[in-house]
Amino acid sequence: DLEFWGYPAEGDDSHFYQLTNLPTIYINTFDGAGISSKTNYKRANLWRVQEDGTEFYDSIEIRGRGNSTWGLAKKPYRIKLKEKKRFLGPDRAKARSWTLMANHTDKTLMRNAVASFIGTELGQVFTPAAEFVDLYLNDKYLGNYQISDQVDIKKGRIDIVEQDEVPNSTSDITGGYFMEIVGSSTSEPVWFSTTKGTNVTIKSPDSDVISTAQKNYIRQFVSDFDERLQGSRFADPEKGYRPLVDSLSLASWFVSNEFTGNADGYYSIYFYKNAQDDHLYFGPLWDFDIAFNNCVRKGETTNKMMIEGGFNTCNWPSRLWKDPWFRNLTGRLWHKSVRSGIVDRVLAFVDSMAVVLDQSQQENFKIWPINTRVYDEITLWSTYQEGVD
Repeated sequence: DLEFWGYPAEGDDSHFYQLTNLPTIYINTFDGAGISSKTNYKRANLWRVQEDGTEFYDSIEIRGRGNSTWGLAKKPYRIKLKEKKRFLGPDRAKARSWTLMANHTDKTLMRNAVASFIGTELGQVFTPAAEFVDLYLNDKYLGNYQISDQVDIKKGRIDIVEQDEVPNSTSDITGGYFMEIVGSSTSEPVWFSTTKGTNVTIKSPDSDVISTAQKNYIRQFVSDFDERLQGSRFADPEKGYRPLVDSLSLASWFVSNEFTGNADGYYSIYFYKNAQDDHLYFGPLWDFDIAFNNCVRKGETTNKMMIEGGFNTCNWPSRLWKDPWFRNLTGRLWHKSVRSGIVDRVLAFVDSMAVVLDQSQQENFKIWPINTRVYDEITLWSTYQEGVD
């Protein structure tokens, strides 16, 4: 009961207001305490205040999220609604789980949003959403945040078959599988090592329903791809890796990482396989806070390829680059995109996002100084517009 916890009843939103032109999110935990765990959810209520009114969501759950970003002062969160909702409108997924990205290491606040725009332009089927808000937690202003999709299997996200029950002897276990190659794979609940030694996390099916048969099936499939890619005939159109990969998703994923100069682009590699489909699909794109020349550990990356200059977990991207077919595939996509004006469209998107974010960024940097390095920033600007430029 809201009034029992000291909060107004549903519909009484008189003490909430919209801080800037962006929607303002208010989250109040039931116990009044902050969020200290990435594993344990807290119960809370949520209000979204915007020009056309206030929306109330009762009994949501909230916890921390992120890897290195969770250790920063401005923390990212994951929220889970009580019921599936089109939280970001009719064009996005109907889902319970959503992320609140802090973008604390990105003084423009928009690198992830720009990367999603680029991914869509280059042909990625699904790119995470980017709706910016001002966030209050327990009546304390936390700054500008980006609401985005939780990356999972769902219509409007990774739209493949979801194996959400323990399979039986007649179940189709050919898909779907959502996987990640990342430096921390061996610490995840469900992972395997291919016959060539590549460590792969299985993100879906979930650890509480996946069977040994499913793990063996997908391990064999990915191992086959890995062996073909590493083998002496890897460039052969039939004996090599090509028959096992979706070329459109592979090319758009690769070109997006290189166009953005994403140092983390090949540290975390998302890919998936659908049921009755003998192809691996690459994506979605994720984690671009140190992209666009924003990683002091790597230095100037404008004229570097990330297959050589990034934090690479495995040799898949650099091995692919040795295949003339792959270089031609990605080259054709890039040059076609340039001819169609992608550079100008991206620059226009950056300018438009700077306008959208202007009021909110001013409030954000009142509490998170723009001239203070918090992680990997190469350059500390004195104004927001300098970073945008």
